[in-house]
Amino acid sequence: MNRLSTRWPSLATTALMAVLAIASVHDLVRLGDAVPWSKAIDLPDFYCAGRAVAHGESPYGVEPLRSCEHAINRGSLWRNPLYLVPAPQPPMDFLPYAALSFLTYPAARIVAAVAIAAAVVVTALALANMGLPFWASLGALALSDGFVEISQGQIVPFALLSLVFAALMLERGRHWIAGLLCVLTMIEPHVGGPACAGLFLYSPRSRVAMIVGIAGLVVVSVAAVGIQACVEWAMQIIPGQALAEARLWNQYSLTAILADAGVPVRVALAAGTVCFLVMLCVGLWLGKRLSIRYYSPAFVVLAPAAFSIVGGTYVHVVELPAAIPFLLLLVQHVAPRLRVTALISLVLIAIPWPFAQALKALFFPSLLATFLICWDFGVAAKTTAAILIATAAALWGVALHTPPALPLPRLHSGLYDSRGNVATAWTAIAGNEASMDVLRVIAKIPTWLGLLAMLTISLKEAPEPLEPATNTG
Repeated sequence: MNRLSTRWPSLATTALMAVLAIASVHDLVRLGDAVPWSKAIDLPDFYCAGRAVAHGESPYGVEPLRSCEHAINRGSLWRNPLYLVPAPQPPMDFLPYAALSFLTYPAARIVAAVAIAAAVVVTALALANMGLPFWASLGALALSDGFVEISQGQIVPFALLSLVFAALMLERGRHWIAGLLCVLTMIEPHVGGPACAGLFLYSPRSRVAMIVGIAGLVVVSVAAVGIQACVEWAMQIIPGQALAEARLWNQYSLTAILADAGVPVRVALAAGTVCFLVMLCVGLWLGKRLSIRYYSPAFVVLAPAAFSIVGGTYVHVVELPAAIPFLLLLVQHVAPRLRVTALISLVLIAIPWPFAQALKALFFPSLLATFLICWDFGVAAKTTAAILIATAAALWGVALHTPPALPLPRLHSGLYDSRGNVATAWTAIAGNEASMDVLRVIAKIPTWLGLLAMLTISLKEAPEPLEPATNTG
């Protein structure tokens, strides 16, 4: 059932929603130069890598990536000519950016922002067609999958769009289409890979389509950058990226926690890898159990994707939306005694706490998103009020502890070989950047609590008798 137009707010609800919306608009207007579409922090990296591909060069070489990035970027980091940021995406990702590189960068930035915003809305519509409440879905996605991803200029919203449509097709019994759509999530492999594993394992009718789709991606990748660059990505870029960012301040992974606590990086990477594999198995098992319990096949792709960001070796704020479709579906179906806890877990992950810490103007937008989630899931007024008050207090507490600006990395001549690849260069550069500090860790705690609650609730539900739960949405 499509929930887009089946629920209307009361007068009091409308008034509160209007107040929060007006306050949110006022907050966003105050952002000034910090509006997300003016940042698109990672977009220059993808744009320049796409330009390299368009001109028949490797997207993984220090040059021409570094020169292109310096021609586009401004700011203190880019005053040092040695600074660069890699684009460690799989080869097929660069084809759209190759096309985008024929536009000027300001035009490409607008196109990317509009595309991300459209992807968020269409994702919410697809979730509504799975029987989930539209406004709750949009509220859950708006900041983490919208504001953050536009601000970062990221690819994740398109992977999430493919994931949700694959889940929708699976719900409708269109296994071939589900298989092809699920393969498209491999534009973000560490999220798409687990989803594809779940579909391949539990949906035999999707397997041929998935094999065809994966073969197609391999052909497209080789055609785009050549066999050598494809091998370089798999053998050097991916492990090099994980090694480079093992202690970086913006990581949520188990590897980063251990490495920053003094554990040797190689040991921390091994522990993170083991954790990722364990969470993959947990996600696959839970996906099957919950799909049977709730008569909802979508869980077999959504659960592995969600648990791919629990612990692991490489998790950033841009990957966190991978848990949102799973949590929305879980809130819809979960037993009443656990429903509020599941909803709180969704709120904790839907709010980008580090952004709320740095940008005070996200206070009211975060409360509006929280209210939309509670209202559209039919949460009682007193419970909604309690959740809003607790969220406001947490946002206020996080915002009071703004960390100082990160020190500039100490870069010097000879730090890396300008003729080498970006993995080696980024390892040298990131090793000179700041690691996690206490104030930045504070902003990650709500998300970690949300992920822990998601895991706990899912494990608590899975062993129950395999029978359909009452729809309490």
